[in-house]
This record gives sequence, structure tokens and C-alpha cells, in this order.
Amino acid sequence: MTNSDSSVINQEVLMARYSGLDPQKYIRIRDAAIALFYERGEAKVTIEQIARRAGIAKGTVYLYFASKEDLVKEIFWYCHKREADAGDTGLDQLPTACDKLKQRVHNIIRWALAHPEENSIQGRYYQAHPFTNNGETPLVLHYNAQKRLIEEGIQNGEFKPLPLPLLGELINSSAAGVITYVMRYPKVLDDRELMETMLETLVAGLRARP
Repeated sequence: MTNSDSSVINQEVLMARYSGLDPQKYIRIRDAAIALFYERGEAKVTIEQIARRAGIAKGTVYLYFASKEDLVKEIFWYCHKREADAGDTGLDQLPTACDKLKQRVHNIIRWALAHPEENSIQGRYYQAHPFTNNGETPLVLHYNAQKRLIEEGIQNGEFKPLPLPLLGELINSSAAGVITYVMRYPKVLDDRELMETMLETLVAGLRARP
């Protein structure tokens, strides 16, 4: 899936759509939607409620979003991009693909704990829409970042030369366990040795034998 897929809204589309409109009103609508989606769930929130929370007229919302479905998709994309950008922070400074994969998961955990609203919205959207119309994941930014790091690890001999989808599944399975555990017990983040041991499980199954 690419950023041009109809299931996501990219920045070029946003710039074209909102040309001439008040960016502050867009931010108010977006933030109101995030708060309400987190509190009540997307299905239980109406455009009228979002407008009321944002302090604008209901009709104004439709200047920025053609429908509630459009708004939900765009809020998902906003949350997804924020998490993906946080995950990529500082990776260029690390020497190996293993280090980058571990740090990326560590970054995402910290971001999720610091931004429970956006994290919850992204997770619920993905559970409800695990595949796009093209049969691919809506978590395109995570998928692409992970793919690049796995390819880097294969090319430099860190990872086993196995099919990318298989290595991706190994990473995802381990990462899901680590993320779930740390989200439940966030004080684990203070234990550097334990965190490093847990993060090492992410890449242990991918490492090529010396």
C-alpha cells in the first residue's frame, strides 16, 4: 500500500483541501474528534458532538471533512503518522539494523504511554480495518519502516536470508508481546537491563549465525 491509497489521507491532499480555510479551526476539529473518539469510541460520536466540543457550527466541520467516515480515516492517519515519526526518531545515529529495530520499538512504547488517546484510536481503527481495499495493512508507515530495516539487516549479514514476510511476522509477534507487557507495567521502562533483554527478543530469531 502507498500513501496515495484511498484509505489514507496524505499531506498533499490535506494542503489542497484546506487551502483558504482556517488552519486553527481544522486543529480544533481534529483535537475535539480525538478527545471524543478516545472517550466514547468512534461509532458513538457524531459530527454535531465534535462541532460542539470544538466550539464551531456543525456545518463548518463539513468544510474540512466530507463525511464522518472521511474524518475518522484522517484522524487515524494523523495518529498513525505521529507514532511512526516518533518510532523513527534517532535511528540514523545507530550502527546496526538490530539496534534500529530495538530502538524503534522502544520509541513507540514511550510514545504510546505519553499519548494514550492517539495510541488507542490508532489501535481501534486497525482492529476494525485490518486490511485496506487492496488487501494490505493500513499501518503502511510502520510496515515500510520495518521492511527497510529488515532489508538492511539482510544486506549487511545481520539477519538470516529468509523471506521478508516471514521475518516481519517474527518481529511483529515478539514486538506485540513486549509492547503489551510494558504498556501494562510501564515501570519496566526504568529497568534498563530488563528492557534490553526484552528488546533483544525482537531480533534474536532474525540474527544470522556468526
